Amino acid sequence: MPALCDNTLLNLELNNYSQKKLLKFYNEILKKDNKNSCDLPTMNKYLDILEKTKTIVKLSFKNQSKYMIYYKINYPLKVFRSTIQDYYQTIADKLKLRLELNYPTTI
Repeated sequence: MPALCDNTLLNLELNNYSQKKLLKFYNEILKKDNKNSCDLPTMNKYLDILEKTKTIVKLSFKNQSKYMIYYKINYPLKVFRSTIQDYYQTIADKLKLRLELNYPTTI
């Protein structure tokens, strides 16, 4: 996902993880270490701790708050926030243009 920052083009790799995917990965790690698996409420508690320490960020959609996306932060939060906003604004602009021109809506 390219982003413009200080007049230079950055190519940021931002992986997204759902709660189920995170829980699956975490339980696989626990299984390798011969420990008991974790349930979703416990995982949510751990995710909240990671969010408070600015290791990950939780994003949701305005209209559909049931969808949560977790991103691991590899860059300063200010750069990350502007990059995500620019990325989704670009997608929204493309979709609006395609709808105006009656093009298929797959991007």
